[in-house]
Amino acid sequence: MAKKLFLDLEASSLSWNSYPIEIAWGNSLDNIENYLISPKNIKEWTDWSGDSEGLHGISRAMLMEKGVEPSVICSKFQQASQGCEVYTNNPCWDAMWLHKLFYFAGQDIPSVDIKHSDELFSKTLCTSTEKRLEGLYFCLKLKRRVSDEMRNRHRASVDVEYLIRTYNLAKNAAITGA
Repeated sequence: MAKKLFLDLEASSLSWNSYPIEIAWGNSLDNIENYLISPKNIKEWTDWSGDSEGLHGISRAMLMEKGVEPSVICSKFQQASQGCEVYTNNPCWDAMWLHKLFYFAGQDIPSVDIKHSDELFSKTLCTSTEKRLEGLYFCLKLKRRVSDEMRNRHRASVDVEYLIRTYNLAKNAAITGA
């Protein structure tokens, strides 16, 4: 069975012109990598939303000062994701931002299949396909429980922590033989 890697990206906005500003990934609570992404050398990355900044709390000035070169982040992600199943709570947007990150870093887009974390949670909770709807319902309850315990969502590392915590609860609460 392939190792699981949880991924989250934050972006400049929710428009099609948006770009990734923060990325995090991890496979356990004590192994989460997190990077602000520098837009310094990418002239196309100008889209910005004050509403999005209000959610994630990351300013362009922070990115310019503390952001890491996209090529460095891409190399680290390639290494971390090798041989892993990659899960996120928003595969469409996160895949788009990941592809933009690699494209503008001038690197080949990784051949990872980004899957929805709910798929993993429900399969983990309920291994029987006949009871999968029950697993999905229980998945929603677990997600609400973890969400109620956590604050500062909309930061990549916190969102990855949320996914890992939910997965760990799902493993411990599995409906075996159901």
